[in-house]
Amino acid sequence: FLEDREDQHPPAVRRMELTAELIAGTGATTHWISAPGETRTQRMLSLVLLADFVSVYTAALSGVDPSEIAIISRLNQLVG
Repeated sequence: FLEDREDQHPPAVRRMELTAELIAGTGATTHWISAPGETRTQRMLSLVLLADFVSVYTAALSGVDPSEIAIISRLNQLVG
């Protein structure tokens, strides 16, 4: 879970805790990553960067080209 405890609403925190409990019930593990940074923007960007890195690294480990995602390619065509 990527979290920013300073700016998260209590119901969102509770939802993540319940989700972690449900996942634990399946025998899987969860990991909690707290956002570093002094400002909300710094914390948000640090989590976005981490999520992007994890996505690319996971794709590399799986032998998948992360740049070849059809829906993202289509979105880039529409935007650009």
